[in-house]
This record gives sequence, C-alpha cells and structure tokens, in this order.
Amino acid sequence: MKTILTPLLILIVFFFCKTSLAQTGDGFPAIFETAQAGDWDDSNTWTDLFGDESSSDGVPDGDDVVIVNHNVSLTKNESFDVLNIENVTGSIVRLTIPSGDSLIGVGAVTVLGSASSFAMAQVACSGYLSCAGLGVIAGNTGGRGIFQVKDGGHLIVDGDITLSAAASATNCQLTANVLNSGTQNQVDISGSISGTAGVVSGANGAGPHNSLFNFNGTSAQIINVNSSYTATYGDVEINNTSTVTTDTAFTSSNLLGYFTVNSGTFTHAYSHEFSDSVANHATYNVSDSMDIEGSFTNTGTLTSSGSRINLAGDWNNSGTYTYFAGDTVTFDGSSLQSITGSTTFSVLELSNTANNTPSHDVEFISGAFIIDSIFDINDCIVDNESGATITLSSTETRTA
Repeated sequence: MKTILTPLLILIVFFFCKTSLAQTGDGFPAIFETAQAGDWDDSNTWTDLFGDESSSDGVPDGDDVVIVNHNVSLTKNESFDVLNIENVTGSIVRLTIPSGDSLIGVGAVTVLGSASSFAMAQVACSGYLSCAGLGVIAGNTGGRGIFQVKDGGHLIVDGDITLSAAASATNCQLTANVLNSGTQNQVDISGSISGTAGVVSGANGAGPHNSLFNFNGTSAQIINVNSSYTATYGDVEINNTSTVTTDTAFTSSNLLGYFTVNSGTFTHAYSHEFSDSVANHATYNVSDSMDIEGSFTNTGTLTSSGSRINLAGDWNNSGTYTYFAGDTVTFDGSSLQSITGSTTFSVLELSNTANNTPSHDVEFISGAFIIDSIFDINDCIVDNESGATITLSSTETRTA
C-alpha cells in the first residue's frame, strides 16, 4: 500500500524521535508500515520505510514506530515504541491480539479511522496490551475508531485515554462489554478519560460485571460520567494512591456493577446511585447521599460531612464510620437484611418490605450498636438473636 504521510503520521514520527529507546528493542529504531495483511511476526507483513531495522528479523519490536493499515494478528508476544492503527481508505483495518498473547508498548497507541465513506480502524484485544496513552479517533463523516477489550482482554494505559469523533459519537468507541469467554475484561487507567465525543462502554444490562475499570494513578483522578462522551461502567475499582472523585453523579445507567475503593481517598461529592454493592477498604469522604442497591462493606474509614445512606442489602462494618449530626442510614430492602459490625449511627431507620420472610425483615448479627439520635422501625420485624448490643443514647422520642 502506498505510504500516506498524514499529519498524524508526521506527529507520531516526531514523537518517536523524542522518545527514548525501549528496553525491549534491538537497538535499531525504525519505522515499520504494513505491506500486506498477515501475522505480526512475519517479515512479509512489513515494510521498513527507511531501512533502519536490523536485517536479522525484519519485524517491529520495542524501539520501533509501527503503522498498521492492513489486518494484522499476533501469534506470540510482541512489543513496540509507538503504535498507530490507521484506516483512511475504506473498509476495515483490524489489529487482533488473541487470548494469551501480549503487546507491550513504551509510547502511545492511536486508533484512527477517517474517510468520507465507511473506514473502520479497530483493535480487538482478547489478550494483553499496555501503552503510555490511547487515542481513539473517528474522523470525517465515515470514519470509525474502535478499541475493543473482549473475552477476558486486559488494557493497561499508563497515561490518558482520549476520544474524538468528527461526526456521530458512536463512531468512536472504547468498549469492554463483550464477554463470550474468558474472565472479566479489564481496563487499567492511571490518567484521565476525556474527549470531544465518543462512547465508553464497560457493561450492559445482561452483563453488568463484564468489565472492570481500574483507576490506579499516583496523582488525582476524575472519573468522567458527564462529559461529551457517553460512559457506562461495569465494575469500578479505585487503586489510586492519591484522590479520586467524579465529575457528576453515578446513576443506574452509567454504573452497573460493583464500586470498590481499595486505596487512596474517594471523594463522594454528588448524589450517587449504586446499582450493586459498594466496598470501602481505604478512605471514603461523603458529603451527599448514597443509594445502594446491593450491600455495603467498610473496612476502612468512612467519614460523612452530611449524607443520607439508603441501603437495600447488608451492612458490614469492621472499619471506622463517622457520621455528621442528623445523618440517616435507612435499610429499605425487599428481602432479609443483616447488620454486622460495631457502628454508631445518628439516625437509624428500618423500612424493610420483606413482609417477615422467613420470620423477620432485619437482623443484627454481631457488634455493639449505638444510636445517638433516632431509632425508627417502620412496619418491619427486627431480630437480635445473635446477641448484638443496641444502645439508645438519644433523648429523642419516636414511634416504632
């Protein structure tokens, strides 16, 4: 195929020249472009544009810029410096990373589809890909840029993910919601996800846990759910060593799976709706309401500066919960709920609607529970056969 010196190609060549050599390179940095469809490890697949590569193998490695404009598939572990999957002519250009294979990069990956008629550039990753940044671009009216993590695939981005769509936003996608085989799909991101338009899809109604988005930066991160692109997350984990927050509220339409804080500090500054269980094993600072359709587990530090918690599942507390005066924790499930772990509540409201199935609606399992303000039992049966202690330290009066 004729080499197309687009502005994007010029940009990545410049970036390549500024990038230090990869530790997996052969010491002969070169720029490779596909000559035909084939395997990455087949020298017939590639053209060394400027003849800089060692004559020993003729395939890209960790100190090479790689331009893919034909269908290419890995058959073993490979590496690159900078990678560009580009389709500016039409049809489909796809890079396939099968399960069990890895593609390790030092620099960034760009997926660009740009043409007036249909032209898709795609990465289909069922294996493992790591890079220093990811750009997904759908240019012109017919361009499609798609990065698909599927069937147990794992994408690691040690930097930012940027989406850009010139026409329809659905033409530009980062998807991790397809799981026909393998374990959960995973996307690790140390920077931000941003862009002018596009779709980030990690789950669907039939598969709310098909993917895990892991925010693992070392500086502050913002999870964007109210941006110019559309986001739907499956499971979300916080493994950041600094702070993480969102740009607006989680809802039942943009967070379908579990939400877990494993390290750092999560700042809860919006009225979040959690479709499934929430777990905190680090620091969780909350200043707005939490509506949790699953259970809540706290082994870390949960501190409120004014919050209402509605919980449909169980309460498991072995960490520290500090309420703000007047905070209400409401158990509003429709099946049996349990309360475990010593906790001091300001207002505790039991409004379970299980209708005494099997014999009660809410049960205290173990721990010492203190209610400092109001203990409100609304038409449900409470069981304490396990021997938990409940202390009413308030002078308030309320009808049970």
